[in-house]
Amino acid sequence: SSINATEKEGKITVSGAVDSGVYAVAIVVYSGSNLEYMETANVKSDGTYSKELEKEFDYGTYEIRVADYNGGDYKKVSVEVKKESTITENEATENNTIDNKEKSSNPTTGDNIVIWISLMVLSIIGVAGTVKFLRKNK
Repeated sequence: SSINATEKEGKITVSGAVDSGVYAVAIVVYSGSNLEYMETANVKSDGTYSKELEKEFDYGTYEIRVADYNGGDYKKVSVEVKKESTITENEATENNTIDNKEKSSNPTTGDNIVIWISLMVLSIIGVAGTVKFLRKNK
């Protein structure tokens, strides 16, 4: 099997060939030791794959690892991105604001483990008291 990675304007394209019987590959991108991104690609009938990753990468060197979909051994290659991200500070702030609004718009459910444990204990006491009362009145 083989692997090749190219970069153009922050977009990374990964291609290569795999052994017969492999139908999909997992493409994992690391920046140093940090997992940066992961995506899968289908393998064509001739055993080759090619995938332009959806993420736009910022300036830096990335290690690309490709393994068959079941994991196991992988091939790796490094690629250098020479372009800075096109996301502006305002866009990043807007995206963060939207994410925070989505998080804060979830209603509070009032779920509390103490309440549930208290109800369970009271239920057990109630059942035990009912059984004792019924046996006493026989």
